[in-house]
Amino acid sequence: VPDEMIPAAWYLEDQRLMPSSKYGMEQKGTRRRLTIHDVGTDDDGVYLCEMPDGAKSIAELAVKDRPNSALLTWVPAPNTPTTTRSMFVLERQEVGSQEWQKCFTSETATSAEVSDDSVQCEGDYRFRVCCINKYGRSGHVEFPNVIHLAAVFRFIPLSELDSNKIVETSDAIVLYCEVTHPFAKVSWYKDGEELQVSDGLNIQSDGNMRRLVIQSAEASHCGVYTCETSGDVIKFNVDVEGYIVTSKRFSENTLTFVPAAVKIHPLISYCSGPPVEFSPASEEELHKNSMELDPVVLLCHVSRDDAEVVWYKDDSEIQPSDNITLQAEGTMRRLIIRSAEASDAGNYICKSGNNSIEFTVNVKEAPVMLRRLEHMPDKLESFAGKPVVLEIEVSRPTAEVKWLLDGKEIEQSSDITITKDGIFRSLTINSPTPKDSGKYTCDATDDKINFQVKVSDDIVLECELSRCNGNAKWYKDGCRIQGDERFCEEEEGAFRSLVILNAELKDSGEYFLDVGDDNVTFQVTLEGNSCDPDYQDLMAGDDLILACEVSRANAPVQWYCNDRLLTSDSHTFIESYGTLRKLIISNIQPSDSGKYVCDAVNDKMINIIRIQGDRFHVSRNGLCHTLVIKKCQLIDCSKITAEAEGKMSKASLKVQEAQVMFTRKMEAVTAEEFGEATLETEISLDTGEVQWMRQGVVIQSGPRHTLAQNGCKRSLTIQNLSLSDRGTYRCETLHDRTQVKLNVEPRKISIRKSLTDQETFERETASFEVELSHADVEGIWQKDGIRVKPNNQFRVSINGLVHSLTLTNLTLEDTGTIVFSAEGVRSTARLTVKGKYKSERSGFSSLLGQNCKSMFTG
Repeated sequence: VPDEMIPAAWYLEDQRLMPSSKYGMEQKGTRRRLTIHDVGTDDDGVYLCEMPDGAKSIAELAVKDRPNSALLTWVPAPNTPTTTRSMFVLERQEVGSQEWQKCFTSETATSAEVSDDSVQCEGDYRFRVCCINKYGRSGHVEFPNVIHLAAVFRFIPLSELDSNKIVETSDAIVLYCEVTHPFAKVSWYKDGEELQVSDGLNIQSDGNMRRLVIQSAEASHCGVYTCETSGDVIKFNVDVEGYIVTSKRFSENTLTFVPAAVKIHPLISYCSGPPVEFSPASEEELHKNSMELDPVVLLCHVSRDDAEVVWYKDDSEIQPSDNITLQAEGTMRRLIIRSAEASDAGNYICKSGNNSIEFTVNVKEAPVMLRRLEHMPDKLESFAGKPVVLEIEVSRPTAEVKWLLDGKEIEQSSDITITKDGIFRSLTINSPTPKDSGKYTCDATDDKINFQVKVSDDIVLECELSRCNGNAKWYKDGCRIQGDERFCEEEEGAFRSLVILNAELKDSGEYFLDVGDDNVTFQVTLEGNSCDPDYQDLMAGDDLILACEVSRANAPVQWYCNDRLLTSDSHTFIESYGTLRKLIISNIQPSDSGKYVCDAVNDKMINIIRIQGDRFHVSRNGLCHTLVIKKCQLIDCSKITAEAEGKMSKASLKVQEAQVMFTRKMEAVTAEEFGEATLETEISLDTGEVQWMRQGVVIQSGPRHTLAQNGCKRSLTIQNLSLSDRGTYRCETLHDRTQVKLNVEPRKISIRKSLTDQETFERETASFEVELSHADVEGIWQKDGIRVKPNNQFRVSINGLVHSLTLTNLTLEDTGTIVFSAEGVRSTARLTVKGKYKSERSGFSSLLGQNCKSMFTG
């Protein structure tokens, strides 16, 4: 429920349920739970949880009588990481067989029902379960008891349309049904007599499908057909139109034939009893107001249990579907819309004979609700340049949301990417700066979620010492850091840190922390705008506009042209807005060509500007007159006229938009699982737009996909690769396309440093270390073939690439073989434990004599 203070009432059909020994009702926070004890088939039905405002949640309970089945349940390990996708795999093994077969998989379920229709033959079966994730497979846990299952094959229930066949004379009769197993044997019968394959009658089996085909329908084909297997039977009623009329007025065995050209439909039974009447219903039941996605239940009562009714919506007959259930129990008739949509609004009629009852259903659009994802805190801190991703979940895929920063709506731009993926909405700040700090709001009108984002351009270097009173000194590029207010040295317990405030390009370098007996090195690299010049060609008369963005709003810059400092005048405009710096030179002339520099002290932007004269150039060479238009634009489309002494010549000039073509073929890329891969190509225009696609789906920028452009280069970077990422990727412009194959290889774990043999004494400690090629690898330690479980004597630890096993308080019995294994690699070492006091015992024995020797015998 939306709020933990909201009460809720439980109903079975129209009957309110109260707490009792049969029904347990719990309320914990916003959760409401109904527990039905000692479930029986009479507990079948529709259960509703209703709030005071009328909002409902609906669930349909079907109780099956399954005597030959068992429910297997298991509990995940308490330290299972919740952020790692895991899969539970249930396997079975017939007693006497060596083969285990997978029979159930799930990411979330911790129980599974195994029944007689899940096995091929009767027998005793064992079951085991394990967990698989990206780190590998857990050990198998076997269920303690053997389960006896008898193979019973059942039919999948048929719809009314499939079980009652009305066909035309000479048309084919096709009866089909589906069994629970492809190897189930079935027999077909007509009016109790078994059918065999013959001319015009074919019996087919295809996977789970069983089919009876009669090529040409005749009067003799009318009747009741059944398909039977060892544990189930399914029935079909077949009528051939144009031949037969059946009625209770005739003898039960009498068939009356009519010419094929005359089609007579089944007559109304004259012995059908009194007309069906509907019981009066309240206005509340007849007029239903529901929210989108909520269930709608239309219920009425008829005068006879055997009354047949038909449901209509807006004069169209309603058939059962995934979203609509039609039910009949006793005199009750019910229509259930499981999840209402706007199109479900309208007039509904339940009709039997000449009587009917009418319902009106109104469906309002459900308010869009937002949910904060578990991995998204309400406060985020990031450093400048590191992308920030804000992501939420909406209550329906069509929901529209707005993103705001400090109350002002955010639009998508080169710095901001707004994506929509199913029920997920995300905003990515691609290269954040401190000005991007603030309160971000995802607003869906009916609901909103806030994020407090803080972007800092500070850098923090941190290290933990072995003891709190260690004396630490910081150095940069070999020089001691001291007396600079931009560098803050901090101490907290055993932690030592250096904070670089408002980090700039000049702060790049090697930082060194010295504690006398040990030291650690940090490499800091800050990226800024490249000093490689950008070239631009302009025409005389155009306006030159150069712009750049600095890291802080108060950062000063100076503009230069050919090393000459520029200042604002009637021809030159220098502007500053927040972190944006802009230079505008109006009506430029060839004399304005040269090197333009925006100097921000620690960084600079360089542009080489070349200005050509007038775009229109007229020349004459003898009898030939020429008009040259340089740097054609779309606006130059026109009719050109040349006139001389009353004579004219005309021509049309059409300028097409420049086509964006790929200028470099992409080579196949091979990368390793859990790593990253960059696919890069080049196009003919640096302003050209491209889109990356895989399997026909456009790839959007997100947590795992980064789209980038640099001049004419376009790239797609995929992080945290999985084997499912391999395949062909396509990059397209409006005029061209190219593709590249990405191969993702399973990561190949290797051992960089193997285990070494250890020899030590009783009551001492032994440590074994192995260094792998990759981090985040799950390893297994074994001693003498038995897996090591951490306890007071055995301690297992992982530090990056290094896996360690420490054994304490050793005894002579601990001598043995130590094995470490992980993802196909293995390392072995020998542990030898010697008696510590052997020499002393020998000395005492010789001094004290033979009678005392037994006192010191180990």
